[in-house]
Amino acid sequence: MPRIPTLFLIACVMTAGAVHAGPNWEAYGLQVAPKDTGAVLEAIETFMATEAGQKVPGAYSLMQSTMDGADPTTHSIIWTTDSVADRATYMQSMERNEDWNTFVATLSGLTRGFSSYRMAFLKTWGDSGSSDPVWYIHMLKLEDGAAYLKALDALMTSELGRTFSGWMVFSRVVAGGVTPSSHLISVGFETEAEAEDWEARLEASAENAAFQKATAGTYEHLGSSILTTLKTWGDLGP
Repeated sequence: MPRIPTLFLIACVMTAGAVHAGPNWEAYGLQVAPKDTGAVLEAIETFMATEAGQKVPGAYSLMQSTMDGADPTTHSIIWTTDSVADRATYMQSMERNEDWNTFVATLSGLTRGFSSYRMAFLKTWGDSGSSDPVWYIHMLKLEDGAAYLKALDALMTSELGRTFSGWMVFSRVVAGGVTPSSHLISVGFETEAEAEDWEARLEASAENAAFQKATAGTYEHLGSSILTTLKTWGDLGP
């Protein structure tokens, strides 16, 4: 696939129309050579220590793909803000900022950009995921997002759901993306063992059986991936 400069990806997403005004997150899928992972992390650290970096709204995370099938993406930058306006205002202030431009130029030299998309938070369950390093991402194509959310909320507010110790986020695709996904379910855990325990209890539960019955035939599961958080700067969460 032809190289797409990271600068181009960031510019495209940052200048996209503010379709969704509430809490949201944007993702930039990157390919990073193993030898350059440390340099990418250092570049973000260096920028975040500058005056401009200290003003970044929301949270900025660098994540590494653990299991992602044939997707060439090895890392992702996830930027979460309370509103698109917050991000747009910040980006306008960075247009001629030397520290920002140096940061973007450094990333462009270390990475290949493969995808970019914006997601709108619809609902979350559990504790804020700022400390959850393991994330399972499930891509869905839904016929009726509202009906699916109603069924998912019934599951997560049930007796079983209230024992969930991670952080689950249900999001809608607003812009971009490389698949026909309409929604994503992101589930954060402290450890793989915690994820396995939740999956085992979920699969064996009557609550999950009711959820599966309520949503049968209403969606297409397009795949899943596992990401590991390398570091987060700022306050994660809608």
